[in-house]
Amino acid sequence: MKDKLVMIIGCGIAGPALAIALKRAGINSAIYEEHDGPYDFGLLSLTPNTFNALDILDVSARVLENGFEVDGVNFYSSDGKMTGRVGSTAEMKKRYGSGSFMIKRMQLNKILCDKAESQGIKIEWGKKLKNIENSENEKIMAHFEDGTKAESDLLIGCDGIHSVTHTIVMPDFPKPTYTGTVLVGGIIEDTMQTSLAPDTYHMTIGKNLHFGNFVEKSGEKLWWIYVPFPENSIKNKPKESWDKWMKKILALTLDDHQTVKKSIEMTKETLLYLPIYNIPHLSTWHKGSVCLMGDAAHAISPHAGQGATMAIEDSIVLAKCLRDIQDTKKAFASFEQIRKKRIEKVVKIAQQLGDIFTMTNPVKKWFRNKVTIPLFIKRGLKPGDWIYSYKVDWDEKIK
Repeated sequence: MKDKLVMIIGCGIAGPALAIALKRAGINSAIYEEHDGPYDFGLLSLTPNTFNALDILDVSARVLENGFEVDGVNFYSSDGKMTGRVGSTAEMKKRYGSGSFMIKRMQLNKILCDKAESQGIKIEWGKKLKNIENSENEKIMAHFEDGTKAESDLLIGCDGIHSVTHTIVMPDFPKPTYTGTVLVGGIIEDTMQTSLAPDTYHMTIGKNLHFGNFVEKSGEKLWWIYVPFPENSIKNKPKESWDKWMKKILALTLDDHQTVKKSIEMTKETLLYLPIYNIPHLSTWHKGSVCLMGDAAHAISPHAGQGATMAIEDSIVLAKCLRDIQDTKKAFASFEQIRKKRIEKVVKIAQQLGDIFTMTNPVKKWFRNKVTIPLFIKRGLKPGDWIYSYKVDWDEKIK
């Protein structure tokens, strides 16, 4: 494969991660992104398995310099009483070698893009994919909305849950489905007083919603919440004022403790607005000389905090397959075979957590609060061992 050129569509997290991994494998690539530059929204949770992958990309040090450590999760009932704690930094480091981390999505994107460009990898911005065709010499030709085109031997769709690559190459496959939930978050006014421990997730299982707080050691305070809204509401959101959204959210949190209410009322900046979608099971992630990876192949709801991590793991495994297997179809098939079981298990866990934290049935909520959450806290980190201890062996050959 070292004489092949790989075209990567999408420059979020998956795209530049793949380009860096391919470069390490001795394979050249170029990235094409529809936006005019890196775009900023939200935060990413990074766990020990993330750093196992970032080490292979040689960017762990920069990530640690630009994010902040998370010292576990504190759980609270709707009246503000702390009900338990899971995953302290000391416990995670002892168990997995590193703890949990949080970083702004744009910061991680920039770190990966800087690393790719420092290795001579071309990133072209403002290139929205329009069509894909096979040229006469069996190469892939990508046509962009601005009238330009580019040629390569292989094409990898890293263009997210609403992947244009997916739509073009596999038009009959299922499309993303809206879950009925929007992840909304904000940055809180500096003047808000709080006794919440810094650098810790604070999760309130409220009367109606699952609410999160985070206070950085620097003093910046954040909140996020999963809000049920019908699809026409998310489509109309740009026409609505943020104040109207705040009133909707406050109405759902009136019966919860004061920190929840104050956090929402004292929002100074919208941090994120993210409708949650699921991608139904895809029978395959590849077709001919085109392959999907990351959210384009297997969107994972944010409840498990593994979306970006799975994309980074994907990038390394796919690069290994293309490094070690000369036949393109066999390389793509091996990548899918290696990754699919793990990915589908993570997707299932994320969906289960989403169901737990967004349920509306009163009986189910009572059972969750009295049985499910206490059991979750009691079991601690052990159920997550298979996720957090995972390591890709770069030197192992793919057969």
